[in-house]
Amino acid sequence: ILLAEDDDTLRSFAARVLRNAGYQVIVAADGNEAVLQWAEHRREIELLLFDLVMPHRSGRAAAEAIRAQVPALPVLFTSGYSPESVFRDAPPGDEGALLLKPYVPSELLARVRTALDQAAGAGTQPRATVPGPGPASSGGPSGRPG
Repeated sequence: ILLAEDDDTLRSFAARVLRNAGYQVIVAADGNEAVLQWAEHRREIELLLFDLVMPHRSGRAAAEAIRAQVPALPVLFTSGYSPESVFRDAPPGDEGALLLKPYVPSELLARVRTALDQAAGAGTQPRATVPGPGPASSGGPSGRPG
C-alpha cells in the first residue's frame, strides 16, 4: 500500500495500523513524494491510500499521475472535508472511494480490504500476486497484498 498523508501523526497511525494487520506500507508526506515512491516501488504497490488535500501536489493529482500508468490501480482517498466540497470540481465518475477523517483502525482496515477485494473481484488486480502459504494467495505473511 502506498500511503500519502501530510499529517505526521495520522500518517504514522495509519501506517502502524496497516502494518500490524500484515500489510506492507510505503509512506509519503505529500503528493510529489508519493509519485516518487511509486516510481521506485511500483511493483510492490497494489493500493493507493491518499489524503486528498496535501501540499505540493494533491492526492487526486498524484493518483491521476500514477493511474495514467496503471488505470486499474485501486485508490482510497481520505479527507477531513465533506465529500461534496472535495469532489465539487472533480469530473463525473472521478470520486473514487472516500474515507472520512477521523477514522478508527477497524474502519481503515475494512475500507482497505474492500478496495483490494473489489479490484481483485473485478479482475482489475494491477499486477501479479505473490505466492503465499496457500494456493494462489497474494501478498505478505498474512496473505494481504501491500
